Amino acid sequence: RRFVAATNANDITHRTFDRGEFHRSDEMEKTLSDAINIQVPYNMERLLYYLTGEDSALVSSWMKVMDETGKLTLPDRWLNELKQHFSSRRVDDEATCKAMEHAYRQHQYLADPHTSVALSAAWHIYGEEADPSASPPVVVMATASPCKFEDSVSIALGSETWQKYIASSEFPEAARQILQAKEKAFDKLEKEGSLKASQSAWESAVREWLGGKKKWQWLRSKL
Repeated sequence: RRFVAATNANDITHRTFDRGEFHRSDEMEKTLSDAINIQVPYNMERLLYYLTGEDSALVSSWMKVMDETGKLTLPDRWLNELKQHFSSRRVDDEATCKAMEHAYRQHQYLADPHTSVALSAAWHIYGEEADPSASPPVVVMATASPCKFEDSVSIALGSETWQKYIASSEFPEAARQILQAKEKAFDKLEKEGSLKASQSAWESAVREWLGGKKKWQWLRSKL
């Protein structure tokens, strides 16, 4: 069993797993899967900690180099150890769209762009057609609903497909209500003493704007 990390064009995790190059990019690229546009993954330090058998001193020295230079190249020993547990794949926007289209046309499944990144990586590494006898099976983590990504879905599948999706029973009712709601200007959130007091006041104000506490809880349960 192993994990496969799928990234978009902002591929520091792929470069780390593939070549041991935990190197920060000079700039972030805009992609269709913008929630995984990452220059430096904050949890890489934790992964390295467990990879090295919880050697905090070694990992601390590595992260100091990363903080000071923006580049950490893993020694071969630790890169080889990393590859025992992880594979990775870089997926650009073109491949993302192809994966979304394949999932929709061949499997009648509408994936959001981030899940499409994962599907593309899985199909590239393990093949596009599932092998029922495969052991263990390949599991892809779906990360979000496509209802949040009109632009990405329309680019990959066309605006007609998006309109068909909106009109279908597959479109989440909570999202439909949000789209149909009348837009209104919100009041400015002002500072309320301490940070804790401000956060509490702002949360109460936003909940009220969204229709009260009960409706807010209902929306969160549906999205």
